Amino acid sequence: MGWGTVSNKDTVWEAIRVNVSDPGAVVTAFNALMTSKSAEAFPGEVWLSAISYGNAADGDVATHVITVGYESMAEMEAWNDQIRKTQAWADFGLALQGNMRTVNRELIQFLSVFDHQMSLENFKQ
Repeated sequence: MGWGTVSNKDTVWEAIRVNVSDPGAVVTAFNALMTSKSAEAFPGEVWLSAISYGNAADGDVATHVITVGYESMAEMEAWNDQIRKTQAWADFGLALQGNMRTVNRELIQFLSVFDHQMSLENFKQ
């Protein structure tokens, strides 16, 4: 499932591997956050994807990955500074308690893309 605007301009990605015990509750929490007034100006895209196999890490196994794309580090930092001060973010955190645990996270920045004349916008779901 995804929220936000798909864009080839998003080159900075946060990949958060999580262990989800209640996928429905996590989707409901994301829907509430991303449709809140606080998230109206969200500049990027966020995806919640199930992991079919693999992704074992020290102490846990990831069942899902949350990927969040931004055009730049500055955009990512500004958005996080803004959203994390809101009641919608606090409610999101409370809704995830007991339903999701973070396993691992990484920051990815595309330096060059060889896309064979294709764009992410063409694959929007």
